[in-house]
Amino acid sequence: SSRLGVLIAGEQKRNDRAQSISEATTLSALSLALLIAAVSMFSLHRLLSRPLTRLVADVQEVADGDFDRPIGSSGATEIALIAAAAEAMRQKLIQHSTDLSEARRALTLTEERDRIASDLHRTTIKQVYALGLTLQSMSARDSAHATELNGLVDDTDAIIRGLRGVVFDAIPEQPAKADGSQAPRRDSSPSAT
Repeated sequence: SSRLGVLIAGEQKRNDRAQSISEATTLSALSLALLIAAVSMFSLHRLLSRPLTRLVADVQEVADGDFDRPIGSSGATEIALIAAAAEAMRQKLIQHSTDLSEARRALTLTEERDRIASDLHRTTIKQVYALGLTLQSMSARDSAHATELNGLVDDTDAIIRGLRGVVFDAIPEQPAKADGSQAPRRDSSPSAT
């Protein structure tokens, strides 16, 4: 029985030692798991949160009107894909904005040309055209001064073409014929009034 007591006491010591080792291993495993979780949280924050926060800030700046601010594409693959799509959208917004500005400028120019043309037609061109018709009529009645008057008629026609060309930038100079006379003119008929 004393041998049995020694055996039981030895077995008890081994169980206590195994229990201590088991508790130490459990505590070490728990500490390692907590350390891995902390490192994972830091890594997740670094890989996702920071790039996502930068992406949101960049997109917000563009949304607030700063179209010159490029949208960075760092971070995890998914965030980089979203950032690249947002950057492409920003560039298209810039292009559309430029196109719209050019269209507005062209429309303003067209409207201004139309206004100037209308003002010129109502006043100056009609007066110069009437002067040309008067000079033509005088030339037909006064053959002694017909050559001089016909030159003045040609000058008034050139003035009208020049005024229209300035406004519309579309009526080219009439080329001279081989004999030195002017080619047939547009708008030299009475319907030009």
